[in-house]
Amino acid sequence: MDPVRGPPARPAALLLAACAAALPGRPAGDDGPPAPDEVVLADARRHDPRARGVRRLSFEARAPGFAKRIAESGSFPDVRSVRYRVSWTPAKGFGIEVVGLADGFEVLKGRLRGMLMPSLSFVFPRKLARDAAPYAFKRSAGKDGGVVLKGAARDPRRDVREIELTTGKDGLVERVRTWFPAGTRVTTMEHRRLPWTGGAYVVSKTRSETDLAWRRTVVETEVEYVNVGGLALPGAVRTRTEVVVPGRDGGKAPAAGAPGAGGTESEVLFSAYKVE
Repeated sequence: MDPVRGPPARPAALLLAACAAALPGRPAGDDGPPAPDEVVLADARRHDPRARGVRRLSFEARAPGFAKRIAESGSFPDVRSVRYRVSWTPAKGFGIEVVGLADGFEVLKGRLRGMLMPSLSFVFPRKLARDAAPYAFKRSAGKDGGVVLKGAARDPRRDVREIELTTGKDGLVERVRTWFPAGTRVTTMEHRRLPWTGGAYVVSKTRSETDLAWRRTVVETEVEYVNVGGLALPGAVRTRTEVVVPGRDGGKAPAAGAPGAGGTESEVLFSAYKVE
């Protein structure tokens, strides 16, 4: 396996492995201070297989569209299919093996591993309480009983200088806006309950708009989940990406060298789950 480096407690998408009993402690991030209580409460309402006692996980993934994108780049025209074997442990995080390629091709394998990583963010939710901890927040009233939390980085050297979290009437974080030196990003999330998750929520759709210099990148994702021993794990992740130049032809003209007006679509299919 080729390990994907990074803190094992942050495998990849949005939220907490803590249960309600841990809320008084208000988990802190790497920088020490606690996150706002609203974010901790939102995290606790999310379905997290790690909180159900998962200590080892493995599965397979197929991404038919990745082969087409690699072939169209002209660098590796002979790639016909892309398959992965993936494992996870708390100590090592995710390990990703690209299956079906000859020895070597390390640059291509690294690129293919990177293309899979966004979909892995739906296996375990990312901990927003940890991400929010380095910021000092001000609260204001939102819609339908929700709140808007506007945070400024305690350390001005951070790449993301400001962050805004908006919760809905159900207490879940529905919108995240971040400011960084070169632009902004707004991500919205839709949640739903599944019959087998005991009232906990999963992310079913996301939409991310990143304004960077002269172009905007829009990424829309839909997730289908399967029941694996009472756990909600992704069965399919479908993503559509479009890069446009705001202001040109009503903001719909594709950027030079970017995907065409119809955007690009990809699908990752998960199977053969093994849980310990």
